[in-house]
Amino acid sequence: MDIVEKIFDDCLLQENDGFNNCIKAEGITNLAIFNQDRLQQHKPEIETMLNGLPKDFKIPVEDNHLTKLHYTLEKLLQLGIGIGKVKPPIFLKKKSETLSNEHVYSMASNQ
Repeated sequence: MDIVEKIFDDCLLQENDGFNNCIKAEGITNLAIFNQDRLQQHKPEIETMLNGLPKDFKIPVEDNHLTKLHYTLEKLLQLGIGIGKVKPPIFLKKKSETLSNEHVYSMASNQ
């Protein structure tokens, strides 16, 4: 299993966690609800992986076709949202005001 997926799965809210200590992170295709304590335990690993990405990161999607790489990047960026290092995605609009197939994530400036 990929390290991103392993951390993502470990941080997901479990049935016995309750909702007092959770954080939501919206991605392109899904909403993840994480256990905040487990996110903090993995924060150094998540930050290390995120530091390899550019400050503004775009995920282009052609013809609504997503690959395993897209899903892995989405999970990494959702983990980044969970620890406050990534701003939620901005869905860019074309001149026609329809949603484009490009989703932009930015690193949070306060981190």
